[in-house]
Formats: sequence, C-alpha cells, structure tokens
Amino acid sequence: MRIQGCMGLVVTLCLSSFAAATGTLKGVVKDLSNDKPIANAIVRLIGKALIDTTDNNGNFQFSSFPVSILPKGASSGPLTRPGYIPGKGIIFVNKNQGHIKVDIFNLSGKVVALLNNSVLQKGIWSMPLGNLANGLYVCKIKSTDEIATFRFMVNETGHRRGMPAKIGDAGSFRGDDLSKKAASATGIDTLITSKAGYFTDTMPWNEKVSDSVTVFLRDTGSSAPMASIRTIMPFDASWLFYKGDASGADKAAFSDGSWRPLSVPHDWSIEGPFSASEPTGGRGAWAPSGIGWYRKHFTLPTSLQGRRIYIEFDGVMANSTVYINGTSLGTRPYGYISFGYEITSQVTFGTSENVIAVKADNSLQQASRWYTGAGIYRHVRLVAVNPVHIGTWATYVTTPTITTASATVHVQTTVVNQGTAAQSVTVQATVIDPSGAKLSPVTSSAQSVAAGDSVDFALDVPVSSPKLWNLESPNMYEVLTTIQSGTTGLDDEVTPFGIRTIKFDPELGFSLNGKIIKHKGVCLHHDVSGLGAAVPQRAMQRRIAILKSIGSNAVRTAHNPIAPEVLDLYDRMGMLVLDEAFDEWTGHKYSEMAGGYATYFNKTDPATNQKWYQTDLTDMVKRDRNHPSIVFYSIGNEIRDGISTRVPLTTDMVGIIHKLDPSRPVTQALFRPQTSGDYPGGVLNILDVFGVNYRTAELLDAITGT
Repeated sequence: MRIQGCMGLVVTLCLSSFAAATGTLKGVVKDLSNDKPIANAIVRLIGKALIDTTDNNGNFQFSSFPVSILPKGASSGPLTRPGYIPGKGIIFVNKNQGHIKVDIFNLSGKVVALLNNSVLQKGIWSMPLGNLANGLYVCKIKSTDEIATFRFMVNETGHRRGMPAKIGDAGSFRGDDLSKKAASATGIDTLITSKAGYFTDTMPWNEKVSDSVTVFLRDTGSSAPMASIRTIMPFDASWLFYKGDASGADKAAFSDGSWRPLSVPHDWSIEGPFSASEPTGGRGAWAPSGIGWYRKHFTLPTSLQGRRIYIEFDGVMANSTVYINGTSLGTRPYGYISFGYEITSQVTFGTSENVIAVKADNSLQQASRWYTGAGIYRHVRLVAVNPVHIGTWATYVTTPTITTASATVHVQTTVVNQGTAAQSVTVQATVIDPSGAKLSPVTSSAQSVAAGDSVDFALDVPVSSPKLWNLESPNMYEVLTTIQSGTTGLDDEVTPFGIRTIKFDPELGFSLNGKIIKHKGVCLHHDVSGLGAAVPQRAMQRRIAILKSIGSNAVRTAHNPIAPEVLDLYDRMGMLVLDEAFDEWTGHKYSEMAGGYATYFNKTDPATNQKWYQTDLTDMVKRDRNHPSIVFYSIGNEIRDGISTRVPLTTDMVGIIHKLDPSRPVTQALFRPQTSGDYPGGVLNILDVFGVNYRTAELLDAITGT
C-alpha cells in the first residue's frame, strides 16, 4: 500500500541565560539588508519560570525588563534582549565593540529619537527617552551584523504594557486604563497559526541556556498571501466569567456587571481549589468541576451587513451550550472537538450591542482518566463571508504525484451559495512555496451554484522542483483558494500544506518520501502540568523542542483531538503525528466514569441526525487533514466494548475517514487483542494498520497469522 498525503522568512536572536524575566515583544520589521518590508512579527521571551499571566493569544506579559539581571556575557551576536525600561529608555547589551544605530519611530514612521552610528564598548547600554509623549513606538537597533526591532508603549504612568494581540482588537491592552482604546491602527496581527515559520529552538533548553528569542515573520508583499475577502475577527478578548450556574445568563439583558473580566483561552478548573473531596477524583487531579458561564458583549460594523456571520470555537470543556442574544445555537458534549455556529439571523449591526453566552458544564463526574480542564480553553473567532463562499473545512489539499522534478498539488473544495439567486463561479488556486514566492495560479471552469445549494470543485496545480516536507526540513507550502464571479472575488482562504509521500509497508514499515523511518514517539496529552488545559503556545513549542532534542520524532495525540495551533507546530517543527479521536466508545472504562464520552458516543446529534461519534470524527478529520505532520489516524485507545459492538463501529469509522481523507491509513490502539477477539477475524482486516498496546507478542501473532 502506498499512501500519498497532503499536506518566509525567519530571524532568530539567541540570548544567554536569563532566568527571571519573561515577556512578549510584538512589532513590524523592515529588513535593512534588502529594504524589504516585513509584517506580523512576534518576538517571544521566555525564562525558566512559566508565569501565570498571559494574554489572550498565549503570549507572556511583562511590565518592564529588570535591568539588574541582564546578562553581561553572551554566546553569539552583538545584541542581547533590547527592551524599554520606564525611566531608563532603551536598554540593550553590546557584546562586540562596534557601531550601533538606534532609531525610535512613532506609528506614522517619523523618527522621534535616534542614537546614530555611535561606537559602543561591550556592556549594558541605555538610550534615554524622557521626552517621549504617551503612545506606541517602534524601536529599531542596527549593529554591524544584526537588526533587532520591537514595539513599546509609553502611557500616562510611564509603564510599558502588552501590545495589541490582534488586528482590530479593541480590548487587548490588558491591565491598565487603555483597555477600551481601539488598537486597529497598530496593524499588528499575532495570530500564531498564520505565521510563516515555526522552527525548533536555536538554543537547547537546559539549565545553562534557558532562554531564546524567535521572530516569526510573514512578508507583507505579494509573496505571502492572507485571506483578504473574508473577514476573520479574533474573539478571545473581553469576556466575562462566572463560576457556577446563573439562571437567566443566556439572556442578552442579564446583569453581568459583577462577573470577572478575562480573556480566553481560560481554564477555570486549574485555578482550584483542589480537594480530595472533589468528584473528579485522583484521575482528574482532584480539581474542581461544575458549571462555568462566559458572556461577551460586542458590536458588528454595518460594513458586514449582507454577509454570513459565523462563530468558531477551537474547544470548550465540556457540554457547551452557546447562546446569541438569548437564542440557543446548540450543544456540543465533546470538549476536545472544534465546532462553530452561524449567527447571521440573530445578530444586529451598528451600535446595537450583541451578547454571546456560553455555558460549559462538566458537573457529571468522573469524566476522564486524566485532567481535562474546564471552560473556553481554546481560541475563539468570528468569520464573516459573502453569501457565496467556501464551506467550513471544505478545502482538501493532496499531492498525488511527486518526483524530484515536479509535483502535482490537487486542490478540492466546496462552494456554498447561501444567497437568493444562482451564481456562476470559478475557483482559482495559487500555490506559495516555502520562500514565499507565488506560483502561477490555476483557475477551474465555471460552474453554476444554485441558491441554497453547494458544488464541489477540483483542480491541479503543478509545482516544479518541489521542496519536500520531512523531519529535518519541514518545508511548508500554502495554497490561496479564491472564489470568483467573473473578475470579482467572493471569498478566499489560505491553507498550509506540505509536499511529501508516506507509505506503510508490512515488510519494511513506515517510510517518508521513500526513506524508512522508525517512529520514536510519545503519547502527549493536551495539558501542560500546572498550566492546565489553556496552554500558552510557547510552552507547547518548548515541549516539542525538548522532545526533538532527546531524539523523539513522533507524537500520539493521547487520546483526543488537540488544538489546531499545536498541529501547526508539529508541521513546522517536523514531527510525525498519530491523530487520535476517542478514549471511549459505548462503554465506560470504569464504572465511576459517568461523565465520560461513552455517555454521548452513540446518542444523536440533533443538528446532523448522526450519532455524536460520527459528527465528531467527521469534524476532526476535515479540520486536520491538510497537516503534513499527520501520517495516520486512530479511532480509539484501548476500547473496552465487546467485539460484536466494535466490528460494526470500526467498519463505520474507518469508512468515514477513508471517504474524507483517503490519503492516510486508520489504526487503533487495541486492548488485549487476542482475548478480545480482534484476531483472527475481528477488526484485523478492517483496520489499515493493526495497532496493539503493550502486548507485542499478540501483535506478532496477529501479523504472522494472516
């Protein structure tokens, strides 16, 4: 069996050990070497201690750099940790005697302060900025062979605050009186999943070197597309939270003035208190459970009238019910699955306020064999599209033919018409290579999409001299899919993917791009110890970097769908992934686990009239199938259902995955396969890859018996 699957610019500044300070710098960079504008830069500064204050995108916050613990030595490069210190100005460490130029710009691009071509000795230097007015500024430091750029703020009290987390996010200045000022003018987009380069840490994570700074850059020019027709609005900031049930909280007029303001992702269970009397038990870390309510007040501009408005949740733990202006949109029991609802008919536009409310209920315990978290613990966004648009998770990219000289990128998608009249449309696919260069676009033939209907499109894009995705060089491409009516763009979407082949051979094992590779893997749960389930992205990147440093090359998502941005990390850092769906089917693993997924597995989803397992599995595969890191799927971990139940369910789930993604095989971590009846017969000939936990002798017996 041969299985072929689908799937810019990066600057890294290395720092010496800096144990105490943490923070995030965000800014726009201009590469002076070729005068090329770069936008959407993130500089992450992480020390040993993972502090508990993060912004709504998982970025660590800080109010200033403690000068007293700046390092006096460094391992490479002339600059170390430039930063703005209230009362001190710009602080940086010069490690090599030489020329340094520092420019301070306001947001209009005017130089308001500079230190021009001064020759500085080694050591810690400061550039006083006592005459700066309140506001946002850009600092650019250029030395002989290095450029460091970041933004900082001076406010009424002279403190530096966290930068805006998203374009247009009016509530992203946290912790001060600027919280309600619009941030759209800054043009900063720090959506982690849109960045062009996730790379492994440039320095090892150990006691001697505990810090590094990585700048993730995306070119703003023609070589790096962003979806420009549809509107994607980050929705993490400015929520209100109440721990406990609240009668009437689903209604727009409900009084929530005393509720706790916060940003999501948020895991309220990790906040405690922990108690041996908690019904979560030891398996759930004795963490609190129950009901948590979230509410968010927002307005929508009149410019969005006529569009279809959707809200997307990457994950809510658990049994979430979502309301918009008092109307229930639906309930999703499975806390690990991503989902969304259309809210077009319930929202208002202009100055009238909308209220969205989310009830997350994990009262029924025990609910898991491990810590789950609680609440809106992953990202949220609003999406506004024209009535004729690309369906949710409809774009599917594969690479069916690959040679050294060329590759074929196959793009298929579904166009949905929610308008009132038929529309003749074409689909255009533009592939962008790992360097950011656009390849020649390919346009499909026109098809008519009737009102209230949808039509599938497929087209092939040739790629010359493809750069393959592998563990050493995880080259990532993107495809910009655009829906057009004549010359008018109706919708667009950017899909990252990789060009690579995978193959599972019963004699040789697994191969990637023709190279035999042994999976040196770990089972990795969704939480990170004391950080809980709302994991900062940098913490997960650090974890993956450590795994790679000890020789690991594979991860099993134990035992549920994970956050989409973590899959993005696996893509860009070069890891193999076993994407796992469920830990339970129809039967609970322990009698006390009344709240486990088995309670909902075989119940009917009223929105689709399917069983919940069918809905959840479909959504997982459609969401994840363009990630090159994923090389196979698992439909279950040590399922305890009887063989008469498992055979038809296995057949059904394998069929669902093969229909949605025929490029990858399906496996399952079987539990005592011989005594459970999995072979001979059983599920042995249903699964593409026969998987067994622990009992390797039974695995060999099953293989040799076929």
